[in-house]
Amino acid sequence: MAIKLIIFDLEGVLFNSWHGITKFLDIDEVDFKSVDNSELRIDLQLGKISEDAFFEEFVRITRTKRSAEELKSFVRQVLTPIDKMLDLAKSLKSRYKLAILSNFTKEWADYLMKKHELDKLFDATFWSFEKGIKKPWH
Repeated sequence: MAIKLIIFDLEGVLFNSWHGITKFLDIDEVDFKSVDNSELRIDLQLGKISEDAFFEEFVRITRTKRSAEELKSFVRQVLTPIDKMLDLAKSLKSRYKLAILSNFTKEWADYLMKKHELDKLFDATFWSFEKGIKKPWH
């Protein structure tokens, strides 16, 4: 049976995780994880709330001195390409169909798709925020 499609996750595979935002924050790891592993984050990934609403609540819960606008900017700074993985995807493009399947945030996906012209590399995308369902984490 021939391989026809290769599916990549986005965060942590093709791009570094939003967890890098912690270097900009004045909160401890426990506070960060309490939000990262919360229903709030799931609602963001499922498209039930916007990035703005998420970060406003993030600021309230963690009591960070950073504003929601600053946090949005920081996320875009840390969602950087994992060059070896993008190079791998580019090398596979001529022989296979490529797709992204990711539990991700609409605004972050839109930003990365546009900035890195991912629509030229990937034939299909399957986002949790569009489908209203997440792929299993563990």
